[in-house]
Amino acid sequence: MPLLTATPPLTVEELLTLHSLHQRSSVERARRRHQIFPELSLPTQREVQYACSAVAQAPPEATSSETRGLLAILEGASLETLARIRDLCEQLQGALHDAEQLDPRFQRAADDVLSGRAHHLWGKTAEFADLVQAAQDADRVVGTSAVETPVTGRAAFEAYDALARKLDAGDTWRSGFSRFRRSDEQSAVEVLGEPATVDGVAATTAPTARIVAEHLRALDAVRVVGIVLRDLGIDITLDESRSRAVGTLAFINRDRGIVDSLIARVRDVESALREVNPGAPAIANVEQARSVARSAQVIAAAGTAEASKTWLESVGMYVRGEIAGGASPEGARWHGLSTTRTSTASTQHWTRGTVLQANSVTSWTSYPCMRD
Repeated sequence: MPLLTATPPLTVEELLTLHSLHQRSSVERARRRHQIFPELSLPTQREVQYACSAVAQAPPEATSSETRGLLAILEGASLETLARIRDLCEQLQGALHDAEQLDPRFQRAADDVLSGRAHHLWGKTAEFADLVQAAQDADRVVGTSAVETPVTGRAAFEAYDALARKLDAGDTWRSGFSRFRRSDEQSAVEVLGEPATVDGVAATTAPTARIVAEHLRALDAVRVVGIVLRDLGIDITLDESRSRAVGTLAFINRDRGIVDSLIARVRDVESALREVNPGAPAIANVEQARSVARSAQVIAAAGTAEASKTWLESVGMYVRGEIAGGASPEGARWHGLSTTRTSTASTQHWTRGTVLQANSVTSWTSYPCMRD
């Protein structure tokens, strides 16, 4: 230390600090100045928070027969699989809630489809969407026109549809002495009986023939839907006015969509369970679907909690193992911290602190070995 200077290089306070540090110095402390922390591949804070949340929200142990059966099915499933099953069960519960609002006849149909009794018949409802759209479009064409037809049905619709196209192409309705030159389309309509009327006038022009055709198109869609529903045991009155019947079709198609969604969600859960265990049973009715969804969700949540707990403990063990080889007595003491804590709450608290401390340089430098 240079002494021949106008001002001392150290103040009295700094000199006292230097003297104190010299008295406490040792070879071990000198070595520790060169220590560095190991490179730790730690999970993100978001991952740790998710795992801790799963542990904290673990459901109580369930003992229902359905739950006990599913426990065996889901045993050994991965964390990702359990999370997926939980999400699928939540979707299924949403579909079940919607189905509870349905007409009881549609609820019975859902049972019949799930059991397999009405699988083929229900497949015919796939055309409802197109039929309803066609009926609505046709009803808009007819508008408020009053249409009277001697007959209805597919043949009548096809006859008037062909006549409307023929007249629209430039042909005319022929009567009197010119009837012998009438078109095949006119002859087909005449076979049905007296011509239909639109607002009391015979439909013998292109616009009126088109209105009659669309009126018959809408009624035919109503007829087809009614036949399919009756085969399914759903008897809904559709013999009201055309516009009201078309409106009823829209509600029927909405209910069909709800049943379709329920069936799809049930099959998704079945498929997920069978990926874990091919011996998983089929879901044969709505009540069983509700029970399976509830039980599988509980089991998946419990499995996720257990897997998360194991993962958190493994992270803590990894961190302790990586720093345990240091010469620092503080590190050795930290290595033994909380090794006997096994409860869910303790695991959550301790492991969260361990990993978050490891992710924070500030936390690490709070140890005496880093200050030295």
